[in-house]
Amino acid sequence: MRYIQLEEAIFHDENEKFTYKIARIVEGVKALIRIGFTCVCTLNGVKLFRKRQSGVGVSESGIGEI
Repeated sequence: MRYIQLEEAIFHDENEKFTYKIARIVEGVKALIRIGFTCVCTLNGVKLFRKRQSGVGVSESGIGEI
């Protein structure tokens, strides 16, 4: 529970933006985890990942597939 509270205290921002990616195969999952994406859920065999955008110099945007 402390980790959740810590994350909320550090990252609480109503204007938070995330980059979303989906992965269908193990290699794609490993690649997304390697670059800092977190798995949010699995739906119909597809894993949805998200990564909090830094806000400054963000080059990634939107939804993509790997």
